[in-house]
Amino acid sequence: MADAGMLRFHVPEPEVRPGGTPDFSNVTIAKAGSVPRPEIEVDPRDIRDMAFSIIRVLNRAG
Repeated sequence: MADAGMLRFHVPEPEVRPGGTPDFSNVTIAKAGSVPRPEIEVDPRDIRDMAFSIIRVLNRAG
């Protein structure tokens, strides 16, 4: 077997350690009802864009 050189494995440092407080201020949350609720029997290809949204059914007050 040929010598492939030194192998490297990089594990990035997490932004927040266990017990820390995460910052989600960069996450955009749509208003309740602004993203339509998909039908149950819909073809997944028709709702692909919803994979990049949050479907909210409650407002911030609950």
